[in-house]
Amino acid sequence: MAKQIDQYGDKLFADPILLNGPSGTIVVYPQRTNNILEQFFRRLRRDYRRRTGNNTMRKALQAMLADTPLVKNLSNPAYLKILLGGKSTVVPLK
Repeated sequence: MAKQIDQYGDKLFADPILLNGPSGTIVVYPQRTNNILEQFFRRLRRDYRRRTGNNTMRKALQAMLADTPLVKNLSNPAYLKILLGGKSTVVPLK
């Protein structure tokens, strides 16, 4: 195993990316795989199968708008905070 790590070590990890933000420089280590997207799609399929009872999503994927999967991000509080700019809702209640 150590021999393979030595041989393929440069391909196992992606180079870090330096981002300059208001709080200083942040180092981001990008994933070399698309595992996060695969998990997201797996969860989307599971939810669809549970809701409809259908095993295939082909027709549903062809019919949905391109940004529809982004609706899942609305359940993430950090995403909502960025999206709403710290407000509690999009439109203030009167």
